[in-house]
Amino acid sequence: MRAFEIPTGVTMSQKSLIWVFRTVARAAGISINRVTLDSYLEELGIDSLGMLQLLMRIDEETDITLNDEEVGKLETVRSLFYILNAKGLTV
Repeated sequence: MRAFEIPTGVTMSQKSLIWVFRTVARAAGISINRVTLDSYLEELGIDSLGMLQLLMRIDEETDITLNDEEVGKLETVRSLFYILNAKGLTV
């Protein structure tokens, strides 16, 4: 399988969004095409174990750690994207 590549000419915000989509898709074991900003993480198949894997992947790839309050706010891909951006996500 070919790795998903971020197209040239996109802004940092767009790159961050694509990275979040790709990371969520990997954690859920689904195609990136199924992920939207308004997708609920649970509906994508991210259960408690999947959430732990997602959080570990985020920490490993970005050095961003989410606290319990932030994790409690994670319902949609949009909420994840906003929280990560507020914490300085750069990819």
